Amino acid sequence: MKVIMILLMLLIFTGLAQPSSVYGKSNTELKQGKLQRGKVIKKTYVLAKPAFKSSVLGEITSDETIAVQTRQRSWYQVISEQGLTGWVKMLNVRFIGIAKRQGEFGLSALVDSVSKTAPTSSTGIRGFDEEDLKKAQANLEQVELLDSYQSTATLAKQFADDGKLKAKQLPIKIALGSKIKLIDKGDKS
Repeated sequence: MKVIMILLMLLIFTGLAQPSSVYGKSNTELKQGKLQRGKVIKKTYVLAKPAFKSSVLGEITSDETIAVQTRQRSWYQVISEQGLTGWVKMLNVRFIGIAKRQGEFGLSALVDSVSKTAPTSSTGIRGFDEEDLKKAQANLEQVELLDSYQSTATLAKQFADDGKLKAKQLPIKIALGSKIKLIDKGDKS
């Protein structure tokens, strides 16, 4: 009986045991990668289009299970438990049954995660894609504005003097391959 319970818990934990349908979609679509199950981590609005200025179709509460259909930039098109279909910010969604690192399942992974380090991948979302980059044009007024923020050694010294700040020599750590060398004020090497 314990073995069956453990196997059932592992199946649920890994996401292999899923209900027969997710909001009108078949398990076949889930297995083929057409849909992924997720949870909303905080109350979020469902929008008609993947844009902040889009009309609001409704809202999804925190911890509600959803089915993710597709991704466009930093948005997911989802289906809620109530059948509401629309777009939500991807940062508000966590997938169910997906390991943090590929292939990290079972008890050995739990032990290894404490004793070994494994690479972690991350995703950077900037809100634009290749098409937007092709259409982009330089805004020279903004470049001039950025240049106006530039400081000089004289302005920095004046700022420090006005604030009655004093210089303090700190050691600098320099990474040389796998070794870290500490350079002190008196060290000339």
